[in-house]
Formats: sequence, structure tokens, C-alpha cells
Amino acid sequence: MNFLVLVLNWSVLVWLNNGGVLLMLWSAAFFAAYFMLPILEEKLRESLFYLLAGVAIVTFWTSLTSPHLWLLLLVLCLDSSLFMPGKAFIRYGLISLGLLSSGLVMLNHWQSLASAVFFFGFSLYVFRAFKESRNTNHITEKNLKKISDDYSRMKRQMVTRDHMARQEERSHIAREIHDSVGHRLTALLMQLEVARHKANDSETKAYFAGLKSLAQDSLHDTRSAVKALKSDETSGIQAVVHLIRKLEAESHLEIRFVIQSGVLGLKLSNAQSVTVYRSIQEALTNMMRHSQTKRATIEFTHLGDRYLQFKVSHPVRFKVRIKEGFGLTSMRNRLEELGGTLSLTQDQKELKVIGQFPLNQ
Repeated sequence: MNFLVLVLNWSVLVWLNNGGVLLMLWSAAFFAAYFMLPILEEKLRESLFYLLAGVAIVTFWTSLTSPHLWLLLLVLCLDSSLFMPGKAFIRYGLISLGLLSSGLVMLNHWQSLASAVFFFGFSLYVFRAFKESRNTNHITEKNLKKISDDYSRMKRQMVTRDHMARQEERSHIAREIHDSVGHRLTALLMQLEVARHKANDSETKAYFAGLKSLAQDSLHDTRSAVKALKSDETSGIQAVVHLIRKLEAESHLEIRFVIQSGVLGLKLSNAQSVTVYRSIQEALTNMMRHSQTKRATIEFTHLGDRYLQFKVSHPVRFKVRIKEGFGLTSMRNRLEELGGTLSLTQDQKELKVIGQFPLNQ
């Protein structure tokens, strides 16, 4: 869009100046240099801007009062300050106004000078207002994203606590039923069997046999209930993977799991499961926040049947400086409480967060 405006105004100025061969050569040189602006470094770009602005003013010296030249200079300022702070555009605009004003003063065009000052002043004011508005929108969007991320994190924490609480409660109920009701029913069966043998008549023996059958049915139902509680219970790495899958769906991530044979059958305590999940959650959060990627690989391995190791790796565009904040420090402290360690490694293409702890803690 800027290029079309530039070409249009340049063409009008060439037509107003009855362009000849020399002007056409100037035009070719101007646009050849103009196309180099985006690929140059900041200092070289600034030097080239001064050259182009000077060429435009000298080339159309007789048209200094034309709004087409003013607009051409303004577009040139905008393109030269591309990918630079907003102050660069204002600086270039003031320089262009200074060059233009010098020419107008030399030609005694005082009325046009006042118009040019108003034109550039108004344009710079509008640009600054637009820049501030866009910065405000950017900050607002960033804050909204932060609030959304905080809400999602709190929601995940509530789901995790609820899941772990249910898991603990189911395990507790299953143990209580097995240790209390199951043992008492077994003792009752033994006493009924003794009573049946001591009975003197067949009717009493049949009565105790019926009671024993009811007790056996009750014991069978109790064992079935305990088995159902344990079979419905998701624990260990399976529970961690299940929670990560929920996180993956909520945050629109793309996660690939690599699980060594036998790891899914490992028994983890509630503290170990929470530590693994929280550590992986923090690693994925840091990935989304600092690496601008949503693809990760999570590996679970057991080392010599004594240690569990998890590894979160994701691609990086360039090597990043790692500074341990609250999240990484909490992750390290959790693992150290279990007798484990945390390490971070990276190269030019990938960053890895590796944690491990002994299974017998």
C-alpha cells in the first residue's frame, strides 16, 4: 500500500515537471535505492533515508509547494522507520520537514511553509496517537491472555486437587473395607463353621450352613466392591498422562509421549504423582511463555528399576538464557524432597527439562 502511494505521487510529480530522460534516470535510481530499505541495518537505513529524501527534494525542487511531494516524503519516512521504534518515524518526519522548510524559505514560499508545518505536524500527531492506541491494545491483549492463562492454571489445579483427593479417598475406603469388613466376615465364617460342626441335630446344622452361605456371599460382595474401587482408580503414570492430556486439550498443545515398557505399571505415591505432574506442567507453561511453540515431547523411563526419569523437550528457534524463577525453583524443591534432581540442557534446536527421583522414597 505504501509503495503504491509512493509510486502514484512520484508519477504525478514527474508529470508536473514534464519528465525527461534525466528525470527518468533519477527515478530509476531512486526506486532502486528505495527497494534496499527493508534489508539494510538500522544505521545504513537511516543514511539511505537522508539520501533519498535529499534526492526527492532536489529532483522536484520546483514542486516544493506540492502536497504530492509532502506525502511522498511522509511515506518515505514511514517505510524507512519500519521495524523500528515509533520515535524513528517522528525523527525522520522532523528531518524531512527541516529539509523541505529550508527549500521553501530559500524560495520565499512562506504560506506553503506554514501549510507544510501544519501537514507534517498533524501527520506526526496522528501517527503518535495511532501508535499509542496500538500499544494500549497490545498491553490489553497481553493482560487478557495472562488472566486467561491464570484462570486455566487455577482450573487445572482445582481439577488436579479434586482428582488426587478422590484417588486418596478411594484408596482409603478400599483399604478400610478390606482390612475391617473383610477380616470380620472371614472371622464370622470360621465361627459359623465351628458352630455347625458342634451342632447336635441336622436342623441346627442346616441353619448354620445357611448363615455361612449368607456370610460367604457378603464376603464375595465385599471383595468385589474393593476390586471395583481399585480397578476404577487411575494412579501412577497413567493418572499423570491423563491430566496432561486434559492440559493439552485446554491449551491447544501438541504433545507426543514416549513411555518405556513397564513404566505404566510402576506404583507411585500420591506425592510422587503430584511432583511429576506439577513439574511437567511448569515445563510446558515455560515452553508456551518463552519459546512461542506448542509442540513438545514427554518421555518416561525407569533407570535400573530404581529411578523414574521424565524428560520434557521442545524446539527452540535460538539458544535462550535460562533464569530460574519461582516455577523452576519450586519444581527443583519438590524433586529434592523426594531425593531427586532437576537439570536443564539445550542446544541450538531443542531445550530439555529432565527430572528424576528414586522410586523407593
